[in-house]
Amino acid sequence: MEQKIFLKNRIHRQLKNQPITYGVCWQEGELFDEKEIALFDENNNQIPAGITVLNRWQDNSIQWTLLDFNIDIGESSHRTITVKTGNFPQIKPDDPVNVEIKNNDIVMSNGIVKISLSSKKGRLIEEWTVYGKKVVEPDGFDVFFKTLNNKKFSLKAGSRSISVEHLNPLRCVVRIDGKHGCSDKKEMLDYFLRFEIFAGRDDVKITYCFRNRELPVPGIKIKSMYIECRASVEKDAKKCFTAKNLTRYYQPGFLRIDEDPVIVASDTDNLDDFENQHKRGNMALVFVKDEKVLHDPDEQKPWFMRKVKYRMTVGHKLVFPYLALLGKNGGVLASFYQMNTLYPKEFKSRKNTFLFGIWPDWAKALSITQGAGRSHTIFVAPLNVDISDIEIQNKYLSWEVPMMPGWPPQSPVEISCDIEHVRKCKVFAIDMLPEYDMKNRPLFEKKVLNSWIGISYGTLGWTEEVVPMLPTGFWDYGDNGANNEEMFGLVYFQNHLRTGNWTSAENGIAIARHILEVDFVDFSIDALQNGGMVAHCLNHNDGAVYPSHMWFTELLFAYVLTGDKEFKNAATRICENLLQWIGNDKYFEIISGDHRESGQPMINLTWCYEFNRDKRYLQACEKIIKENLMKQVEKYGKMFAPKPHSMPLKLVRYGDYATWEGMFWYWKITKDEKVKNFMLSQLEWRLSNEFMTPFVYHRVSDINPAAYAYYMTGDRTWIDRIAKFIKASFRCAKWPIGWIHSMYALKIAFDLGIICDDDIIPQ
Repeated sequence: MEQKIFLKNRIHRQLKNQPITYGVCWQEGELFDEKEIALFDENNNQIPAGITVLNRWQDNSIQWTLLDFNIDIGESSHRTITVKTGNFPQIKPDDPVNVEIKNNDIVMSNGIVKISLSSKKGRLIEEWTVYGKKVVEPDGFDVFFKTLNNKKFSLKAGSRSISVEHLNPLRCVVRIDGKHGCSDKKEMLDYFLRFEIFAGRDDVKITYCFRNRELPVPGIKIKSMYIECRASVEKDAKKCFTAKNLTRYYQPGFLRIDEDPVIVASDTDNLDDFENQHKRGNMALVFVKDEKVLHDPDEQKPWFMRKVKYRMTVGHKLVFPYLALLGKNGGVLASFYQMNTLYPKEFKSRKNTFLFGIWPDWAKALSITQGAGRSHTIFVAPLNVDISDIEIQNKYLSWEVPMMPGWPPQSPVEISCDIEHVRKCKVFAIDMLPEYDMKNRPLFEKKVLNSWIGISYGTLGWTEEVVPMLPTGFWDYGDNGANNEEMFGLVYFQNHLRTGNWTSAENGIAIARHILEVDFVDFSIDALQNGGMVAHCLNHNDGAVYPSHMWFTELLFAYVLTGDKEFKNAATRICENLLQWIGNDKYFEIISGDHRESGQPMINLTWCYEFNRDKRYLQACEKIIKENLMKQVEKYGKMFAPKPHSMPLKLVRYGDYATWEGMFWYWKITKDEKVKNFMLSQLEWRLSNEFMTPFVYHRVSDINPAAYAYYMTGDRTWIDRIAKFIKASFRCAKWPIGWIHSMYALKIAFDLGIICDDDIIPQ
């Protein structure tokens, strides 16, 4: 048994010993021991790899594993890795990762870099060296924020615990959990901090995430928040970075200066009035605050480029979001990962200290709703004294690639799955989607990209490339602008596993992280709010939690592709919130309020059951079906919901698309004949001319119930009876159908010859 992983270097630079972390799936019943997995290159040479089991099938066979490995990839080149199972030796990399635990302190190393982390208050980093040479000064790393009355809280001053979150010879993640402390002994704002190192590399990835679990409602406000990293270099070290648009010809250029530059990410260069000039939803650029540090004199430019009022942009101040401090004995490089996505941001040096402005002081107050949080990542690496500017830049480009101005940086390597293997594994219903077939169905594939995914039409490359999630700001990035929309990220994740497109996966992960950190209520003093997911509201997380608007299956995709347990943990907590609504008679009236309130919890619970086989999930679905939906039929003759529920004025079928889907996933797991017969009896009238339409928009034009009936029975007449509506919708220039409510039916319609590629009409 084997599968492929396809890698593409997005940049025209060589990538050496590039770390790759990616989740792959396995067919049920095929593999039980992860030690049988081995990776091989194109010449059948075995590659050192770390293997972690993420999930198992019902029979305890492995469903998903996370792969960690390093690889060289040439300029704009492709690599193919074969993942095999069998009796292979376990080979280790050069400079493997090790961890040593001493008195609740942890030392992580790989023979190159060594970091000693302390759990004691007042200390954090005891040692950070490369080949024994200091990179960061002892006690030179901290995270701090200031309240509105200038009270300072810091990570070092607070209580904390340290643990090893992930460990194999290729990659190690040490995690610190705690609260920020103040000089008066008070503590405030929970956080976790991750230090991550890789085999054979000297760079370190650091992720910081805060969570508001404080009691005040609606939340707290802070004035500013910074990560501080004091490099072990001379205080008069040169500051090295790359400007994008120097001279009248807007040519990129390397700079080594004496001044301390301030690099910012913002949608306005009027930082003194950011609070009023910033427009929500705008895209941010990365530029220097003071253009004098560019040493690009106006006198050498024509008159129309000398004054900002003629340019109307900050294009002349754009820079790459990295900064190096280079002294007589070497230096340190640092970068604020995807700096413009969660703007406003600031990244600057102060002599030999890097300051990463998670929330800069010029941005005024940051409001953090109870239960909300955000994560930020930085990279730090040592530099040799004789390093060239292009080598510094190459090191930065192994972390991220800045693309179009105003667009987010992307990972330097595209990762594509073995799409035929994924279909065979039948994970996330990928086998129920139309097979990816650009050769025989090019019009369909192009229209899917244009209508449901979004493509650049050559802006990012030589062909149509998927548009990344736009950098819309601190709380907005990862949302589609509708404030928490129905299963928005599912489309991107399924498209990645169906086609192999990596930007779709990146978009899905950004959406899932928004759900995890912004929409998910990690803590609330309100029991129904606690552990739930907030519906549409003004600011993502200052509204109410209720069952129909908790769309979070994206968290499961993100978990298996990245291995980050935060995604899975949040999903299971939201399930607990749903069980609370379903299990309480008073709250169950809300579940019974309409078919979306009934259906979406069933979708969530059945999908999460695959990752946490808690019988309560299925029992809750059974209760919804038998104590609500079946009783509706007994009372009203059809599956209609009374509105309002407590004093009916009208019978409706609002949101029944969610109910059909939820019941279908429940049946797939349980094979409950009573539920099957009930669902088919109701689809007899629902899939009729009276209730079907090829017009309006995707929810109204829901055609997937025909697919559910077909899979339950194998009877194609369920598809035939609405074939006219399927074909009419499919032939519309502007599709009234959407991925979520049609793709399962379109797959069957293709297979049965009801639709074909020639039916496509361009929009």
